[in-house]
Amino acid sequence: LEFEIFTPNLSNQWVNFEVSLINETTNEVEYFNEYTEAYSGYEDGESWSESYQIKRGHLNNISAGRYHLEAEVTGSKGIADIPIEFKVFVGTPAENNWFFLLTAIVVPVVFSGFRYNQNSKRWDNSNFSGSYNFFQ
Repeated sequence: LEFEIFTPNLSNQWVNFEVSLINETTNEVEYFNEYTEAYSGYEDGESWSESYQIKRGHLNNISAGRYHLEAEVTGSKGIADIPIEFKVFVGTPAENNWFFLLTAIVVPVVFSGFRYNQNSKRWDNSNFSGSYNFFQ
């Protein structure tokens, strides 16, 4: 499972999310805890800002079954008036991992073959070829 939290209108505030994913058959609980924050100010004649308003988290190796979410949201003063987006994506990380794994294997092999081919052509007519063609 992948979770995304977005709090677009924070202003010198923070919000903490404690999420529990509870298996309704076994009552096993998986926890997810994340916070968002945004601060800004003016110091020594300069403006500054620091913002982490979008956060993502993952719960991996969740067994099949029926679940429900429980969320507790706490934060600084005034967060009750701030819109909060909380999204849950099912199946996203594991499916994407295959693509990245395949890319991590195929790309180096293709580039190594290309590089070997280029070096072979470059040294083809040299007395110091440094490689031996076994198929002659």
